[in-house]
Amino acid sequence: MTDFEFDSDAVRRTVAARRVVNVIIIDLLVRVDFIPVKDAPFQRAEFSRRRRVDLGDFLAWIISPEELVLSKLAWAR
Repeated sequence: MTDFEFDSDAVRRTVAARRVVNVIIIDLLVRVDFIPVKDAPFQRAEFSRRRRVDLGDFLAWIISPEELVLSKLAWAR
């Protein structure tokens, strides 16, 4: 099992502020972004089109790569 680190209090504060949370998977040097759904028309539509994927040990909901790019561009703006 790959180890990862995060500060649970910081994650709670960040999610409450509806900001992006990053988790680093140390062994793989991979960053995973968790983006809370905002109450805006595009984000609601984007979330309605999410799909459930089997990642082996668990199931996750993800959006399309195209919508992820648009979300990150909107977030950076």
